Amino acid sequence: GETEEGRERSVIPGEPKPTSFVNYLRPVKGPGVVSYNDTGHFLLRGVKQYWLKKGVFTPDYSRMKNKNVFSVLHPLDKGAKFEGKIRFENLTRGELGMVLWGLLLEENSNQNIGKGKPFGLGRIALRLKGLYLEEKEGLYGGDSLCLAPYREASGEAKALIAEAKEDMKKFLGHDVTEEPSIRNFLLMKNAVKIPPADRTRYMALEEYGQQRQDAIPLPDVEDVIKGQQLRASAPAGGQERGKSRETAAARKTL
Repeated sequence: GETEEGRERSVIPGEPKPTSFVNYLRPVKGPGVVSYNDTGHFLLRGVKQYWLKKGVFTPDYSRMKNKNVFSVLHPLDKGAKFEGKIRFENLTRGELGMVLWGLLLEENSNQNIGKGKPFGLGRIALRLKGLYLEEKEGLYGGDSLCLAPYREASGEAKALIAEAKEDMKKFLGHDVTEEPSIRNFLLMKNAVKIPPADRTRYMALEEYGQQRQDAIPLPDVEDVIKGQQLRASAPAGGQERGKSRETAAARKTL
């Protein structure tokens, strides 16, 4: 589509911190703190995912003297629109439904893409413009050459997604959206349940140091939505607070 490049932004992207094991690991049984040395006694807490933001923000970098750590972003203006095509073959209806669900998610869902996700950039809404399924009979069953053996089937998208969910239900024994990892993911992509910015902002260096000292993990997705905040209101600009973790058990199942 046609769009204009927005204002240039200089940011410091967050990085995984292996020493923050309290945020990455949880005990196999019960509460407590485990480290990488506790082989066989820990599970991954979840997978990294970014919260949707209601706006775009940049942390206060006024105290940062090392300019070499910055990355320069060139985001597109709000409202930019693009179109694309996904070509597929030999998919069952259930498999096609999974592709569609992975793109469209649930009602009121948005996705976020690109390097600026922690800062509220890259929030997008996906819409299905068309779905075309090949008709084998039209390709091989006629007496004349058929150059376009396709039928428009976008009206079947919801039914295809429902079939995919039903396939997963038969495999799991329960609704796939009841899986903690899937439920948390969908909560984080719900555009009408975006938490206030102070719950998903970057953690200040002082807060990060205190969290490591206290060995208290970041809150889970549902806790953030319910209102659990950081312990202090220090200025933003250190380790990222916007990455929440999902439960690892469900991730292993899927």
